[in-house]
Amino acid sequence: DIPALYQRVSRAGRQPVFQDRARSTAMASYPVDMSGWATAFVDVENDGQEALLEINGHTNPPPGKRGQLIPQTPMLLTRHGSELRYHPAGPEQDLLARAFVGRGGVFCDLDGDGTTDLALACNNQPASVWLHRPCASAWLEVAPVGTGSNRDAIGARVELMDAAGAVERVKQVVAGDSYYSSNPYRVHFGLGPKDQP
Repeated sequence: DIPALYQRVSRAGRQPVFQDRARSTAMASYPVDMSGWATAFVDVENDGQEALLEINGHTNPPPGKRGQLIPQTPMLLTRHGSELRYHPAGPEQDLLARAFVGRGGVFCDLDGDGTTDLALACNNQPASVWLHRPCASAWLEVAPVGTGSNRDAIGARVELMDAAGAVERVKQVVAGDSYYSSNPYRVHFGLGPKDQP
């Protein structure tokens, strides 16, 4: 079956109500033989445009090959103008264009250069680390600290506001967002070109 994509449809200040919008987006064209294990919204270019990246790896062996699992490529859901499209995650020379028996992924800035990197956990394969090249866009990373028993601030909302004080984007500190792995408890915002006001 295709993955779910829940969108909040209730107004702010009311009890949250979500609807699965997967079938009304490009996710309806998602290959049904894919088996996803880690999913995250990532801003690859720090331009404020996030893509949905999913790490895949089949659970069943191919016919007649007992004990062997089918490697699969990661998939991206990206925006092209007003249209959303699903496609394999990278050009042939990229690490993400390779097939893995994925079982988990960590999406965060591993080397402190402001870009989103990837650590990939695999079944019967070595782990892989993909360090993204630095880009010219500005970024902001926030690591909230909770009080009392919730020191990791799991569930905290972080609002990014414009110069006039209007909320532009909202992110939440989450845990347990991947199988066999979890992201650090911080949120990352791509801010676009460094020279824009």
